[in-house]
Amino acid sequence: TLTPTSTSTATPEIIPGGDFDSEIARISWTEFSLKDYPLFFDDKAAQPPYISGGSFSPDWAVWLGGDDNEISYIEGQVTVPTNRNYVGHVVKLQSYDTVCASSKYNDLTLAGHLRYASANTLNVFGVDIGGMLICENYSGRAGCGSADAVRVLVTGYDLCNVPDATGWGIFAVPLFGPGYDFRGKTVTLQIKALTDAQLSSSVFVDDVVWLDGPPTTVVTGLNIQSAGLQTLAPVLLTDPEIFKAAGLPVPPEKVTLSSANASNAYRKSR
Repeated sequence: TLTPTSTSTATPEIIPGGDFDSEIARISWTEFSLKDYPLFFDDKAAQPPYISGGSFSPDWAVWLGGDDNEISYIEGQVTVPTNRNYVGHVVKLQSYDTVCASSKYNDLTLAGHLRYASANTLNVFGVDIGGMLICENYSGRAGCGSADAVRVLVTGYDLCNVPDATGWGIFAVPLFGPGYDFRGKTVTLQIKALTDAQLSSSVFVDDVVWLDGPPTTVVTGLNIQSAGLQTLAPVLLTDPEIFKAAGLPVPPEKVTLSSANASNAYRKSR
């Protein structure tokens, strides 16, 4: 559990199910892995060797990425409190990739990639990236697919140049801004990682939290200022055609994934 060292408007509150530590909490999230990996892990039973100290708040956490040519995410529906202005997640990064997504593409292009990525587009872009999507859904729907969401806020972070896992940090996204206000609404939160064909990256996620303001205070065991996050500007997507409007590369008709590229010693250490 997050414990602030001092009173602050950034005092975090774990969202319902956001600590992943009970079965009820975990089943409130939908998990997806292109390679069918289980994403929730108990650090007492199967701790990855490069996660010093295990999960941030014992005992369960989420492992995204960790292999080449992977799309992985968790998502869940939540009702946003009217008195909270940010949503975030406690995160630790690890990446051998030396090419940073933000050095190749602008924020709009990367937002489109984070939302619409498929097995065919991973190597067209040739970068690793993680981030959070907030999806305002059509009535009665849940999820972040183009048929489910009328408005999507995408905020990403680079996965590159952190061969040794960073310390735990908070990645936070504003719940209101130009063209959107999610406060008081039921939305889908999606936390996602994309990797290309080589030099894989991992995103480890623990507590998902509401915040009054941006995380500028130090939380016990959590160094917010040195989390290794190179963040991108939030991008609001309101039309599925934005993928084309952003000038994204046209994916090839067919991409055959090499079994050699798909193997990853770290991921298989599970």
